[in-house]
Amino acid sequence: MVAGEDRVAFRARMRGALEGEFRGFDPTGESFEAEGIVIARVEDGKIAERWASYDVLGMLRQLGLSDGATE
Repeated sequence: MVAGEDRVAFRARMRGALEGEFRGFDPTGESFEAEGIVIARVEDGKIAERWASYDVLGMLRQLGLSDGATE
C-alpha cells in the first residue's frame, strides 16, 4: 500500500463465482480469482472516490469464457 495526501493505492485480490450475467456472459457457477490495483481518494477519513483495474481477461480464462486470443 502507498499513501500520500488524499490518495491511497493498493494491490487487491477478488474471488468469487460467476452466478449471474457478466458482460453478456451467462452464469457458469465456476469460481475465479483476479488481482488488480485500486486507487482511492480519501475525504474526512472515508473513501470518497475509488478507481480499480482488475485482470478481467485472466478471470474470463479461468471461467472458460476466453482463450486469450485477440482480434
